[in-house]
Amino acid sequence: MHRPGDTQPGALGPADAPEAAEALVAHLLDVDANCPACSAPLRGLAAPACPTCRQPLVLSLDDRPPRFGWFLVTVMPGCMTGGVAFILVLVICWFGLQPRPAWPMFATVMTLALTDAILGSWAYAHRARLIWQPPSRQRLLALAAWGAHVLVVVGVNLAAHFL
Repeated sequence: MHRPGDTQPGALGPADAPEAAEALVAHLLDVDANCPACSAPLRGLAAPACPTCRQPLVLSLDDRPPRFGWFLVTVMPGCMTGGVAFILVLVICWFGLQPRPAWPMFATVMTLALTDAILGSWAYAHRARLIWQPPSRQRLLALAAWGAHVLVVVGVNLAAHFL
């Protein structure tokens, strides 16, 4: 699907060829797709425009490579904390340690693991959409993931210090 503002050579739209409009409408009879502008469902579309936002739709092949770099930066906190939490729990179980003396560290790592697992699961579930986002939006999502990571570290350490 064509995204607003993108220009792709070889993209066929309703103004270029009536066959392209017919092909797009025929394609959307059996396929679940959402409008690139407003995310409204387009299944069963009657005309090559979004029924909700009236964005003209263009049938095109997107030959841009996906962007994995910022996606990996987004899921990295979950991978790091998950690994540390796994090792920490393994050591505690293996040696029969009580987490009491190291409660602040244990609480921090476990809370981080839970938070990062939620964020990482969300990012993984939406990976197909995330890797096709513009780099500026991918950077914003990565910063949000790392910001949540840092806020949890600070919050849990402050709570452990004052409790």
